[in-house]
Amino acid sequence: MKRYLVTMLLVVLIARSVSLAQKEPSPSPPPSPPSGNSGSTTSFPVSNPPVDYNGLQRLMDEERMNTPEPATKPVTITEIEKTLADNRHSGDGKLAAILTKLSLTERANAPRLSRWNSENSGPQTRQILMALADGSAFLPLPAEDIPAAPAPSMAEQRRMMTAFAKFLGETLPGLPNFRATRLTTYFVDSPPRQLSLATDPAAPDPLRNRPMHVVDTSRLEVTYAEGREAKERSTGFEVANHDPSRFTTAGEFGPILYGMMMDALQSKLVWAGWESSPDGPLAVFRFDASKEKSHYSMKPPGDAKPQNHFVAYRGEIAIHPSNGTIERLSVVASPTPDDAVAEADIAVEYGRVEIGNRFYTCPVHGVALSKTPLSGARGKKQDQPLPLQTQLNDVSFQQYHVFRGELHITREGTRQP
Repeated sequence: MKRYLVTMLLVVLIARSVSLAQKEPSPSPPPSPPSGNSGSTTSFPVSNPPVDYNGLQRLMDEERMNTPEPATKPVTITEIEKTLADNRHSGDGKLAAILTKLSLTERANAPRLSRWNSENSGPQTRQILMALADGSAFLPLPAEDIPAAPAPSMAEQRRMMTAFAKFLGETLPGLPNFRATRLTTYFVDSPPRQLSLATDPAAPDPLRNRPMHVVDTSRLEVTYAEGREAKERSTGFEVANHDPSRFTTAGEFGPILYGMMMDALQSKLVWAGWESSPDGPLAVFRFDASKEKSHYSMKPPGDAKPQNHFVAYRGEIAIHPSNGTIERLSVVASPTPDDAVAEADIAVEYGRVEIGNRFYTCPVHGVALSKTPLSGARGKKQDQPLPLQTQLNDVSFQQYHVFRGELHITREGTRQP
């Protein structure tokens, strides 16, 4: 029944969205997502308290306090690859320090990051390359990664979406019970804070700008049984704070896809362009979901039973045009000025994994990015914007294996033997 309902849902979606797409011209590269307060993410991190940076210089004077270090330098894919080539023999620490001063203006996809890692074996360099690539996950691809091909006809777009409907209606519900390891690397930056001299001059220095760096890692075993992830307790897809200084996502094993398609049904699904992949060109579609029709929620910390806080967002999916298999999705939320987050994005990449001697399409990598105002910071003027702190999660799913235990999941999401 679930397969039938999902398939019928997508059939209706195809007929509605393609007719609406005819009213809109097809852009050649995919448009860049909104930035700043107008869009992005799926996290609801709260601001961190001041951090002791282990012996960094203390407060000196007002001029120092009001002269923040320069921001990172925006560079293209071509420019960062030249930087890597020019500094290949500089040593791991020096190259990593050079990279921390850069930020990408184009998306570094998985094959490109894999090539960078193969050419740069230093652990510090690889860590920064991961942060750079993850931070670019919501940007447009460089021109060289966009196939020079015309937009498909409306009939071909309908065929692609019909194939995607079959994937959602048959392939995902057919996943076996399994377990997988979720590895998360937590990155954060520490922007400068402009504080007044009224603050304690003997306090640890909170002003030095510290670029994106790793603050922690975690390893968690997740269980997928009877069509649901065991830890799920709500419908739709979401981000939540289980730790005041960190954020996480939920729904990678299906709910994000199903929730996005429910929202696309009530929105305008349009052709966004082609993008390259190791297995050939991918077809990219996008839509904008309003807050009233959104299944994308953020959960604030603190409450034992927090209310879902739904936000508007832009959704994008990249599928294989021949069979409709999902390769990538991204969600770029549009928080309102009243929200505690300025930006919040998630992206999930899917791939073929082996479970019980068979291959299935499952999540293999995810990115969650947020920017929030830094607590305790203020500028020279009361109306000066607060500096934003960026939090970034890199998530990889590994070690898929069949789960043969007797696990039953109730409607409330609790587990019973």
